[in-house]
Amino acid sequence: MIRGEISFFSLLFAVPNVRKKRFNNSDKVSCPLTFFFSCHPHPRDIFVVHGKKEDICSEVARIATPVLDDMGMELVDVELRREQRDLVLTLFIDREGGVTLDHCAEVSHEVGTLFDVEDVLSGPYRLEVSSPGLDRPLKKLADFERFTGRPAKIKTRVPCDPDGSGHSRKTFRGLLRGVDGERILLQPEGKNEGEIRFLFAEIEKANLEFS
Repeated sequence: MIRGEISFFSLLFAVPNVRKKRFNNSDKVSCPLTFFFSCHPHPRDIFVVHGKKEDICSEVARIATPVLDDMGMELVDVELRREQRDLVLTLFIDREGGVTLDHCAEVSHEVGTLFDVEDVLSGPYRLEVSSPGLDRPLKKLADFERFTGRPAKIKTRVPCDPDGSGHSRKTFRGLLRGVDGERILLQPEGKNEGEIRFLFAEIEKANLEFS
């Protein structure tokens, strides 16, 4: 296994812990934990998420980022999704030298308590903490600079033709060549020289690719 890359299955039964999450104003349910906080409501329970998913993820990031900074770690991304009837909140974390199982367990404990206090989600949910993986998302300008020389995929908000090929598209692959102001430099896949440029604001999504 590559250093810093954590398999979900290798973590699943690793760190026993117990936390409580409020289901309503009076009932509390204790849930066994591995490296994440997990609650399993009755199958007939229906989750209601108040607010937009993007707003919830932003609030989660606001709460978690200072905690992770103090722990010498970085919050890479936040994901909120449904798995059948479960609501799953995933924090992707990273640090110099890679992420270990103990790091995930520690973050789960620290931020899970804050999320309960802040009541970031109104109903039961499962909290997962994970490394970003080989296809780590690139969310900040500093990410594109940090991973210069690595293969990446960039998806723009609208079709564009940055290399003047006459063919507009939204998805581009190649080697990252750093940052110039607010522009991302990318050497197109299959070319030994030359680069195309994207305004950071034009990028909808970007991530590293394994080669």
